[in-house]
Amino acid sequence: MQFREWRSMPCRKAREAVFMMNLAGCNNKVKDYKKSVLFLVNHDVVIYNFRLELVERLLSDGYEVHISSPYGDRIDELVSLGAVFHEIKIDRHGKNPMADFRVFCEYRRLVCLIHPVIILGYTIKPNIYGAVAGRSAGIPFVANITGLGTAVGNKGIGQKFIIFLYKAAFANIQRVFFQNKEDMSFFQNLGIASGRHRLLPGSGVNLDRYACSILSPCGSGKDGNPVKFAFISRIMKEKGIDQYLEAAMKVKKSCPATQFHVCGFCEPEYEDWMKRAGSCEVAEYHGMIRDVAGFMKEMHCIVHPTYYPEGLSNVLLEACACGRPVITTDRAGCREAVRDGINGYLVPEKNADELAAAMQRFAGLCYEEKAAMGEAGRRLAEKQFNRQIVVDAYMEEVKSAERKTQKGRRISYMNRERIKRCMKHCLPWKLRYFIKLQEAKGNIRLPDGLKQKRSCREYNDAFYKALEVLKIRDFRGKSVCEMGPGQYLLHPFLEYQLGADREVLLEIDDFADEYAQIDMAGLSLKHEYEAVRMLPEQMDGASWHSCLKRINAAYKTNGLTGYREIPDGSMDYVFSFSVLEHIRKREFAETLREVYRFLSPGGVSYHAVDFTDHFGGKKNHLRFTESVWEDEAHYKMDNYTNRLSCSEMCSMMKEIGFTVLKVRRKQFCRLPVSRRHLYEGFAEISRKDLITAGAVIIAVKKQEK
Repeated sequence: MQFREWRSMPCRKAREAVFMMNLAGCNNKVKDYKKSVLFLVNHDVVIYNFRLELVERLLSDGYEVHISSPYGDRIDELVSLGAVFHEIKIDRHGKNPMADFRVFCEYRRLVCLIHPVIILGYTIKPNIYGAVAGRSAGIPFVANITGLGTAVGNKGIGQKFIIFLYKAAFANIQRVFFQNKEDMSFFQNLGIASGRHRLLPGSGVNLDRYACSILSPCGSGKDGNPVKFAFISRIMKEKGIDQYLEAAMKVKKSCPATQFHVCGFCEPEYEDWMKRAGSCEVAEYHGMIRDVAGFMKEMHCIVHPTYYPEGLSNVLLEACACGRPVITTDRAGCREAVRDGINGYLVPEKNADELAAAMQRFAGLCYEEKAAMGEAGRRLAEKQFNRQIVVDAYMEEVKSAERKTQKGRRISYMNRERIKRCMKHCLPWKLRYFIKLQEAKGNIRLPDGLKQKRSCREYNDAFYKALEVLKIRDFRGKSVCEMGPGQYLLHPFLEYQLGADREVLLEIDDFADEYAQIDMAGLSLKHEYEAVRMLPEQMDGASWHSCLKRINAAYKTNGLTGYREIPDGSMDYVFSFSVLEHIRKREFAETLREVYRFLSPGGVSYHAVDFTDHFGGKKNHLRFTESVWEDEAHYKMDNYTNRLSCSEMCSMMKEIGFTVLKVRRKQFCRLPVSRRHLYEGFAEISRKDLITAGAVIIAVKKQEK
């Protein structure tokens, strides 16, 4: 199909093609139920500092916890608790659409791999892309709006685009948690996820970890012990670092017995500024600190002059829990944690003068008044911001999603065959080739469902067809080898039941599904075949690898090295199903020689070969030059083929010593590609080979005289 034909397709068909692509990761069979929960975050601190209690609760309740995040210092501690880590590269502030598409594809892959009970997302990108990935796989998603962020908080075309994404992503979401009323009202007014909103007390605070401590002695700011103020946050403009440093200089002039401290990750543009502030003795910069509670114990007041659109500031909740007065801005996400004049002060945004005045006012209080402010903050944290409230709310959503799953309400949109047909007929081959090449180069990562693989039923049907063609009723006293079984390792069990003494599988890597478990019902022979012996007991539910050992089957996953390990003349049958065409061209002859070597005299090799291009069902791969097609990027493509014709394969077999007994060809009714489009190296290819779509080649090793 040419691009102009693609553009002129009826809207319904085009929409169906796009819809199919989104759903292609879904199998028509629901995977085995696993009691697992997937967290999507953009930083390890997001989950360790503010969601650790939820992770611990899920693990203690028997859930398998998976965490998708960029690697950070806290990841190892989460893994030591029992969580499973999946590293992902995500640029929190990036606007590159290809980078974001890779994030979505990675989320989609994870969802299909893990198939969790529920997905929990935090921050804007994990929320949007994770919600779409979850919906396409029928997995419930719960989002936490930890703040609107500057992209939504500031009006403009960027805000409109993000709102559009939120509406599309949250169309079928299970729950949206908010941390302040203004953010929730913003979504309600826009009609985003209506009826599925719930207000939480921020991320809550662990009252045991942030225990209340006695305020250290201090003076009035003019004399006596110094009054210590601290700024604990990311050092960026929107967090109010400029106002804090400016106010600190003003307070220093009138209250010399004061100290100002800064903690947190420093954005690059402020690194020089922090060095100058330290050299001028305005503020002392401590960098990133791990023990925030211990640091707060040394301070008298926490200052948070932010104007960043955040949900509910965690540093304010932690300060209240530690019994420290706070000074912050009078805006959503901050005012919820402060009762003005009782446990701290509220000041206008971006106003260094008012901020300096509030700090001077606090410094001028007597020690008892400062301590009373801290105690009031602790009481507020105990009453309204206990993290257990947040954990219980999340567990309600997890249990709700689990009940739906147990009732069998997982979504299965359409079967695999319909997806394959749409992918084959609705997408032009050039587009499919381009996508596959970009995946091979590592620029994108596609969901597994976009890769057209044989189903288990197709795989077994091909095996039974081979037995029928070769007129085999059993394998008594015989050794059987299979080349390239891929993810399905079924045939050795069927061969074992048919009496085979030894079974060997040869692969270039371990492609067996690590989550797959043996289903005894799927290993029963067809009714027309009589079992020579029964499979070992207690195999149901065990892993593939352990069961292969029990039937004395070898699974070699080291390519040609595995071929060379097989003794001479030790195999009676060799089977391959859509494998020969994928062997790299320069290794093809050596592979056939090894097969000939370990095949016994009179041994039979059966090969089903697909000669199409694997990205359109035609032969467009014959358009490419030899140097382009055989490079590393093309070899890594799932649809790489060596482009050898049926006649060439048979000739090579004969040269090595095989006797080719039979060749059954499946042919196109007309040329699959015009000769004028072929690379000159294929100009002399015969019409018979050009119209051959597939073939079954049966070759025998000559008997020794």
